[in-house]
Amino acid sequence: MAELTVRANLGALPAIAEFLAETLAGCGGELVFAIQLAVDEACSNIVLYGYPGGEPGSISIACTADDETVRVTITDDGVPFDPLTAPPPPPLDVPVEERPIGGGSVSTSSGR
Repeated sequence: MAELTVRANLGALPAIAEFLAETLAGCGGELVFAIQLAVDEACSNIVLYGYPGGEPGSISIACTADDETVRVTITDDGVPFDPLTAPPPPPLDVPVEERPIGGGSVSTSSGR
């Protein structure tokens, strides 16, 4: 198992991507890219939302790979996400071009 611990800030994302590329070098480019993308998104969310108003902590990545399985475990010491306190998703019956980017309330004007 390969492990990496970094400070929880956006500047650490390239180091995480490089760590995954090195650790998963024999797994094929498409798979490595897909894993890098998923881990980048998860770590970005940790950085952006896991440390509200405080000093960032750390993010640890553990990665194992064999012939059939790749396992990436991400551990942080930020504030846990509580899905019960999250705002509701935007309505899906509104056309995509009328939905706000990143959630929020739906505009009632079409802008046309």
